[in-house]
Amino acid sequence: MKRLASILLAAAALGSCSKGNDTPVVPTPPAPAPQIDYIAKIEEFEQGNPNKRYEISFAYDAQKRLSSFVETYPQTTPVQVIKGTLSYSDEAITLVYEENKSQEIFVKPAEYRLALDAKGKASKLQETHHYAGGEDIHAEKDYSYKGDGQLVGYLGTTTPRP
Repeated sequence: MKRLASILLAAAALGSCSKGNDTPVVPTPPAPAPQIDYIAKIEEFEQGNPNKRYEISFAYDAQKRLSSFVETYPQTTPVQVIKGTLSYSDEAITLVYEENKSQEIFVKPAEYRLALDAKGKASKLQETHHYAGGEDIHAEKDYSYKGDGQLVGYLGTTTPRP
């Protein structure tokens, strides 16, 4: 019995020793990041007419966020060009739209400010238009979201007066 136990222990010891694994371990490369396309320009033509009615060109910042755009209306005389710039903070996204350069009733660029809550979701959009006689402020607030975070609407509109 001792002899059988010794043979089994020796066989187990020999069986547990294995040759070194000469096959190199090749790490799995990380999955490639999804390719994202950014819109550079949109052009609008009337069906059957080769003349461009409208063009909007977009620019992006180093973080790949929309930073500015230029609207061009080539059919106007002189050619109408309207610029917009966007700025970002943790609390809001602000768009300054130079509509005042094309419409004389405005004395300075319009401002659109989208307030963000602590989760980065829209909570209020405020539009401000500047006239010679004052400002027109319009706000949409109380945004509602589905359970999956999808924006589905807003509940209230206000027009505060200065």
